[in-house]
Amino acid sequence: MVIKMLGGRRASIRYQLRNQTARVLRGDPAITQRLIDRSKFSQKYCGIVLSCEENITDATAAAILDDFRNLLCGGLEKDALDVLVVGHTDKVHPTTKAVRPDYHITAVETDLHTGKHVTIYHHRRDHDLFYAWERIINIKYG
Repeated sequence: MVIKMLGGRRASIRYQLRNQTARVLRGDPAITQRLIDRSKFSQKYCGIVLSCEENITDATAAAILDDFRNLLCGGLEKDALDVLVVGHTDKVHPTTKAVRPDYHITAVETDLHTGKHVTIYHHRRDHDLFYAWERIINIKYG
């Protein structure tokens, strides 16, 4: 699995749902888009992609996504962040021809309890943490 941190573009959710293999796995796209549109912060959300090398079971994907949500919350209550997860299965591994799932994550950078801004990912501060998590997941799930 590889983690990719993306910027926050306005068309992000529409792009994620436009894919013919898109499945909403967590969250509600309409609520997430509304929260982004109503945000008064300059950085409204964080876009992230978890890309797997090979197809994984739904149970493994659920465990990885739950673990990633815990990483994103970083001590906040689980319901303090709005996190949308859309799964895509349109990529094929070039040599094994196995389906490669991608999980597109949109995390709104607003604490839903306080209305304060939450920085999900700051490159200088969080790079090592997120990539250590990536290595742990790759070791844990092979």
